[in-house]
Amino acid sequence: DFEERLKAVVKAITAVGGNASVVSATGNILVGSVTAAGNIVTLAATSGALTDNNGVGLNVTAASTTLTAETGIASSGDPLDTNVAAITSATAANGGVFLSETDAVTIGVVSSSGANADIAIANLAGNIDITGGTVTAGGAGSDIAISSAGSTTLGGLTAVGDTVTITAGTSIVDAAGVAITAA
Repeated sequence: DFEERLKAVVKAITAVGGNASVVSATGNILVGSVTAAGNIVTLAATSGALTDNNGVGLNVTAASTTLTAETGIASSGDPLDTNVAAITSATAANGGVFLSETDAVTIGVVSSSGANADIAIANLAGNIDITGGTVTAGGAGSDIAISSAGSTTLGGLTAVGDTVTITAGTSIVDAAGVAITAA
C-alpha cells in the first residue's frame, strides 16, 4: 500500500502475490502502470483526479480494480487503460469516468456526478457484462457511451435527461428487466 499526501506520480508498481493500493488524500494520482496479477488494484484520489500518465500503455493490470476520484477518472482523449476481469467500482464524485479495457470485463458500479460528467467505457477485444451492475451518469450534460468489440450484456444504465449510446461488435443483450433511462 502507498499513501501520499499531496500528489502521487506512479511510474510502475508491481505487487507480487498480493493486492496493490495507491491512495492520495489531497491530490491527483498520475497513473503509469500498476500491476497485481490475479489480485486487486485500488486507486483512490479522494481530493483529486486519476489521470493516465503513460499514453496508450496499460495503467491497471489485475483480476479486478476499484477506482475512486473526487474530480474525475482520466479523460475522453486519454482514458485509463485496463486489463482486468472486473471493474468492481469506478466512481467520480465531481467529474467523468473514461476507461478503455483490453478484453472481456464485468462491470460492477460505475458512476459520475456533476455537470458534463460523461462516462465512456470502451472494450477493444472482448465482451462487456453489466448484468449485475449499474452505470449512472449524474448531472446535466452527462452522457454514457458503452462500446464493445464483442457483445454487451446490459445492466442498469442511467443518464437522466442525457444520452445513452451502446455499440457492440456482435450483439447487445438485454438482461431480463434491464432499465435504461435517458431523456
